[in-house]
Amino acid sequence: MAKAEKKEAVYVVIPYARLINHSLFEKDQYDEKSAPSYKIEVAIPKDHPTFGDLANAIWDYANDVWGNTVPDLNIDGGPTISGVLDGEFLARKREEKGKPGDAYKGQWVIRANTTFNKYGDDAPGGIAVFDEDVKPVEALNRNVIYRGCYVSVKVSLANYEDDKTGAHGIKCYLVAVQKIGDGEPLSSPADHSSAFKPVGRAAAAAAGATTTRRQRKQ
Repeated sequence: MAKAEKKEAVYVVIPYARLINHSLFEKDQYDEKSAPSYKIEVAIPKDHPTFGDLANAIWDYANDVWGNTVPDLNIDGGPTISGVLDGEFLARKREEKGKPGDAYKGQWVIRANTTFNKYGDDAPGGIAVFDEDVKPVEALNRNVIYRGCYVSVKVSLANYEDDKTGAHGIKCYLVAVQKIGDGEPLSSPADHSSAFKPVGRAAAAAAGATTTRRQRKQ
């Protein structure tokens, strides 16, 4: 296999994808061995032209790094690891564990992460996130970004070689995210209202005024 050359960062914008999972405002740690990082997981319908543009960008990058020796850019592994996962495979894995996998079916899935915040520091602060009007989304109004909404994602491509197999690999690093539209939420807050009952202000005030201390038994 051809040896990879060091290349300048190549940036790619994924203009249309559905947000499946994210940790854009605080770093997440998958396990004790992994470094905490900002992460995103998005899905692109297999019949959407967006994926063709992304696949071409990855292919061009692979040829630029390794030359014409790169074999077919197979999805979900293969001789050249593309960084793109088949949603059908992910859906089956989830369903085997008793979890819903509908959000992955008929999709290509891209996962990206970074340890750097929007200022370029390996520190807290979150990555650059924007709303539909390209106005910054901060932690205080983070609820506008939710699992199931539609986003555009800017990533940078990087290359590596698998330590065990020597296979070529391409990885997407997270740079910035923009919300481009609403979608059906993949989760909703639990409704705990049934544990309570309406209380008028007068009743609440009266209850507070008549509270007495229990006498201690002699």
